[in-house]
Amino acid sequence: MNIMLTFWKQLRTAERAQLAQQCETQVVYLSQIAYGHRRASGPLAMRIERQSSGAVTRHDLRPDLYPEAATV
Repeated sequence: MNIMLTFWKQLRTAERAQLAQQCETQVVYLSQIAYGHRRASGPLAMRIERQSSGAVTRHDLRPDLYPEAATV
């Protein structure tokens, strides 16, 4: 199950833009992560976790870097 994609699809366009701004990245890059075309860096995975209020965890995005689900 792709938690990031599920989360991404429920966001409106303005919410996606806000998330990208808060995560210090671009909407297109977050979309590529959500659809599995790119991987988030470790720091970006942590920012996504923080800005999504834990809906998407760093473990969801990078289990190779964060083997256990961490709390926000």
